[in-house]
Amino acid sequence: MKIIHCGDLHLDSRMESVLPREKAKERKNEILMTFLKMVDYARKNWVSVIMIAGDMFDTRTVSAKVRNTVLDAIRSNPGITFLYLKGNHDSDNFMDGMPDKPENLKFFGTEWTRYEFEDVVICGVELNEKNTDRIYDSLILDSRRLNIVMLHGQESTSVVKDKAEIINLKELKGKNIDYLALGHVHSYKTGTLDSRGSYAYCGCLEGRGFDECGEKGFVLLEADSGRLSTQFIPAASRTLHEKVVDVTGLESTIQMLKKVEEAVEGIPENALVKIVLTGRISIDTEKDIRYLEQFLLDRFYFGRVKDLTKLEIKIEEYQHDATLKGEFIRLVLASSLAEEEKQQVIVCGIKALSGEELDE
Repeated sequence: MKIIHCGDLHLDSRMESVLPREKAKERKNEILMTFLKMVDYARKNWVSVIMIAGDMFDTRTVSAKVRNTVLDAIRSNPGITFLYLKGNHDSDNFMDGMPDKPENLKFFGTEWTRYEFEDVVICGVELNEKNTDRIYDSLILDSRRLNIVMLHGQESTSVVKDKAEIINLKELKGKNIDYLALGHVHSYKTGTLDSRGSYAYCGCLEGRGFDECGEKGFVLLEADSGRLSTQFIPAASRTLHEKVVDVTGLESTIQMLKKVEEAVEGIPENALVKIVLTGRISIDTEKDIRYLEQFLLDRFYFGRVKDLTKLEIKIEEYQHDATLKGEFIRLVLASSLAEEEKQQVIVCGIKALSGEELDE
C-alpha cells in the first residue's frame, strides 16, 4: 500500500509580496498545477491515500476557481482517499455552497479521528487551545497494526507557554506510532520519535518566498509486510535560492558581478534567486544594485539583490580634507543620527556629489 504525505500547499496564495503582479499570478497558478501533478503522480503510481497535513489553503477565503479545481481533482480520482487535516490557515467553509462532499474526501475533528486501510491505521486531530492538554492521553493505538498519526503544528520536546498548535514529541513516545506525519514547517525534516517510530515534516510543494529555499515536494510511504518505508519526492516546478556574497574590498560593480556569477553557478534558469551582498566597502566603491539585479532578471525567472554592505570609513582620512566631500562626511559623522542612518546619508550624499543617480 502506498501513501503520500503532503502539507502546507497554501493554494490561492497571492504571492504579490514577493513578486511583481504578473509573475505573482503565474506562480499562483503554478502552485495549483503542482498540486494537480502530485495527484496525477499518485494515480499513476497506485497510491491509495493522500494525507494533507494542514494548510491546504493560504487564507480562510478560498476562491471558486481553486476550490472547484481541488474538488474536481478529488472527484476524478475515486480510487484515492484524501485525508484532509485542517491547519491554522485553512477555511472552515471550504465546502460551503457545494451540493455534496466527495465520498473519497475525509476530514478530522478536534477529537482523534481514525481511518483504517488494510493493515494501516491513520489517526489525526486538529489542534487548538482547548485540546492540546488532553490529546496525548486519549491516543490509543494497537501495537499489532501499522500506525500513522497526522498533526499540524510546531514540534516541541517540552511544554511551552503558548500551547496552541504545539506538538509535544515527548508525549507521543511509546504510543505505538510508526510514522508521525506533520505539517506547519515548510522544509522537509525528519527525526526519530522513539525506538519504534519516526516523525517527518513533509515541507511545502512549492517555495513561495526566499524563506522557503531549496528542494520542495512530498513524502511517499509504502507499507509492506508490516513495515513502512519512506522516500522524499521532489515536486516543485521552480526552486528558490538565496546566496550570500561577501564583496569586502571590491571597488566596482563589475568586480561584484563576477562574484555574483560564481555564486549562482549551477542554479537552473527557471529558478528564483536572491543575492545578499555583505562585507565592508570603501566610500569610493562604485556599486550599482540595479545593474546586478538586472543581471539576475535576465538570467533567471526572477531575481532580487539585497544590499547589506557597510561602509569602511576611516575618520582620520577626512579630518583635514578640505573638499566638499570631506566637509560633508565630517558633518554626518558628527551628527546624532544612528549609525545605519549615517551610512545611508553618506552613500546618498556621495552619489549626489558625484552626479550619480540616486536609488528610489
